[in-house]
Amino acid sequence: MRKFLTMSLALLLFMGLALPSLMAQSREHGAIEGRVLLEGGEPLPGVEVVVSSPNMIGGERTQVSDGNGRFRFPALPPGVYAIEGRLEGFASARREGIRLSVGMTLSTNLNMQMGTIEEKVVVTGILPLVDVKDSQTAVTHISQEMIQALPTSQFVSNIVNLAPGVNYNSAFGGSTNSLQYQIDGVDVSDPELGTAYVFLDYGVVEESSVRALGAPAEYDGFTGAVFNTVTKTGGNTFSGMFDAWLQLKT
Repeated sequence: MRKFLTMSLALLLFMGLALPSLMAQSREHGAIEGRVLLEGGEPLPGVEVVVSSPNMIGGERTQVSDGNGRFRFPALPPGVYAIEGRLEGFASARREGIRLSVGMTLSTNLNMQMGTIEEKVVVTGILPLVDVKDSQTAVTHISQEMIQALPTSQFVSNIVNLAPGVNYNSAFGGSTNSLQYQIDGVDVSDPELGTAYVFLDYGVVEESSVRALGAPAEYDGFTGAVFNTVTKTGGNTFSGMFDAWLQLKT
């Protein structure tokens, strides 16, 4: 019994330490990291860093920058984010309009200046466009805004053909039915034909991504590309949507 309890505690400890890393590699999430720096480029530890987004259930998340001024927020749902750094004696710094897509790890720094608590430096329109943690050379993100603006009643599975290199459900000149269809990171392809097996309405989609050349090791079992659809997770405010589609024939 003592040996069993020891092994159980060790397993729980391992899971607790590994969970953040596993969540950071989730197929339906992304991550934001960076450093808090002074005007001269020196790291600033002990800064309260807050990340917020309308897509975050439960409200904003908070971390404190470490001795090297670093911070990291893993397992974030796709959406538009704002990051703010707060420290007594310094003017708070804020970056807005950070668009995070599925599987991305974006790096962005906060530059803080000496000042009073009432002062705030807001930076908008400067986005970290490069994911320095990703080795992929062929990835396309299809946003919710683009999906909802499509003048068509097609199923979500068909929008994979909007990605460069994909035509008639064939990726980069490969054979037909060589795509892998995923919903929230789970393979939902037809086990016999390799075609789409689950058909979603546009209204439940948060974002879609097409990954091919250089995809991470967790993506396997495909010869063309992986088409992953991430569904909406809700938010902190009550909202709804009405959608109608009309086709006129002459």
